[in-house]
Amino acid sequence: MPDVAGEVLTAILDESEAHIQETGQVPRPQVHILAEDMDEPFQYVGYITTRPFYRGTDAATAIADLGRLPSALAATRLFVVWEEDDLRLALEMPNRHPAHGLSVVDVRSDGHTVLWLPFEVAQDGADTVVTWGTPTRHENVKLHAPIEALIDTWRTPSEDLERTVLDLQGSGYQIKWSIAFKS
Repeated sequence: MPDVAGEVLTAILDESEAHIQETGQVPRPQVHILAEDMDEPFQYVGYITTRPFYRGTDAATAIADLGRLPSALAATRLFVVWEEDDLRLALEMPNRHPAHGLSVVDVRSDGHTVLWLPFEVAQDGADTVVTWGTPTRHENVKLHAPIEALIDTWRTPSEDLERTVLDLQGSGYQIKWSIAFKS
């Protein structure tokens, strides 16, 4: 039986690195959605990336609303992803981390695990090189308020799926369905 969560985590890291290398920017906050109560290959539903936002309250709302789609899908597990410096800047918070880092929160019904993945970016001629540092894991630690709000939104039964998708896409959120889910 394949380890879908492990495959999703590997894909998140690969895609994040590729995005940084191609654009020179960190990925926007995103949520990868799993329905572990489904049979393979349908467990990985896809992901949603936040809409464009202004710093401050608008950023917090945009991030919290990422929980609407997995709520409407009755998802069983989420991977919430953001770059720490970028999120702190968006939320107008002081930066306490000495290094860039990707935060990946594996959210389950019984708690969450934060995987902290520090990285450095350097130019090698025309190429952007991402070097990952030593990852650390943290169980059930306090999360930023908008991330907590996102999780609370996911855990609250929600509205109609079609209406939710249309509203989110109309607001600028990007939704990428897995091929298996679409077929």
